[in-house]
Amino acid sequence: MVDQKVLDFLGKEMVAVLTVQLPFGAIHGATMHFVHQSEPLELYFITESSSRKVAGLKSGKTQAAVVVGFSDEEMATLQMDGELQVVTDPTKVGQIKPIYYHKHPMSVKYEAEPGNMYLVFIPAWWRFTDFKVQPLVIIENNK
Repeated sequence: MVDQKVLDFLGKEMVAVLTVQLPFGAIHGATMHFVHQSEPLELYFITESSSRKVAGLKSGKTQAAVVVGFSDEEMATLQMDGELQVVTDPTKVGQIKPIYYHKHPMSVKYEAEPGNMYLVFIPAWWRFTDFKVQPLVIIENNK
């Protein structure tokens, strides 16, 4: 079960950096809007099928890293390692859409764009750190 502080942080943050390894070995990072599901913890992204990050998903999945939290005022961050996959199940896409467009209503205008695809990030390891309090709050899964 994910600590409520982590879930609250994910609920209020809008943007994450998603990093994947490309087929030729280079690393590619992109700043993207995201939404999440609590149990099991998963993050969802929408991108174009022609985007560079999708090149790393030729087999349908790849190792990836995500960082949420970049504010000097907030001074909190969530770092995650795990697996990124293309969501191909239409039922799952149907579950993601309302969550995504509720949090990011300005993105609805892009919903019908040809080539849009949904990605799911499944963390294997994560660590939340709040640097604003003393002592530091560090919450980590122990997988």
